[in-house]
Amino acid sequence: GEPPHSVPPEQLFSLCESVVVEMAAPGVWRGEEGRAAGSTHPQEPTLLSCLLLAAITTVVKVMGQAFDRLLQLAVYPLMQQLGHSSAAVSSHALGTLRTVCSHCGYSSLEQLITRNADYLVNHVSLQLRTGPAQHPEALLVLQAMLRYGEEAVLPLIQDSVEELFLSLDLREDPALLWPALRTLALATTRWTAASKTPASSTVAPPTGSPEETMEKPHPHEERLRPSQDEVRRFFLEYHQRKERES
Repeated sequence: GEPPHSVPPEQLFSLCESVVVEMAAPGVWRGEEGRAAGSTHPQEPTLLSCLLLAAITTVVKVMGQAFDRLLQLAVYPLMQQLGHSSAAVSSHALGTLRTVCSHCGYSSLEQLITRNADYLVNHVSLQLRTGPAQHPEALLVLQAMLRYGEEAVLPLIQDSVEELFLSLDLREDPALLWPALRTLALATTRWTAASKTPASSTVAPPTGSPEETMEKPHPHEERLRPSQDEVRRFFLEYHQRKERES
């Protein structure tokens, strides 16, 4: 028979599902619960995000392959934290997503992003349509997809890119959009360079802890980092080309 303290699989799944649903709420990651209780310490949102990521990692390890059934609930906030400006938060998110990959049958983070790209892009485009200023988390998800995804995501994010340009046309604050636009130019440059690199000389995927990986730029990024003028020129040419096609 079962050990006296074991939890039936369906009950365990239900419990884990309720935890993930709770953690998927945007207000949880923004620390609104803490602020409502009078908590104002500037480090607390970062600490809270790291604790939530650690909790999700634990849930993944407990559930194993079954977590894949809940991935759609968790993947958007996890990608948002992966694009976070805090190295501590983004490195914890990277570790959590790698745990998801190893327990849910994804060969790499790139594969996880590609297989969930439609779902992610639908949310990103919808939020960008409402306005990047109202949904800055959409820009973080887009940046994470570009930085950690593979070239296959490029056609899938076309709508999101168009929404970025539309935001520029509508005089949205360029400073808000600049990181995402720069990451797009950087990713495009990287993928173009990789496609021209002989297979025998392709760069091995990064190894080491999530913290070490976050501290090291992508091998192509440092060598091919475009200047601000080059990025502006890239998007001007892109925009003009799209106008000619329409």
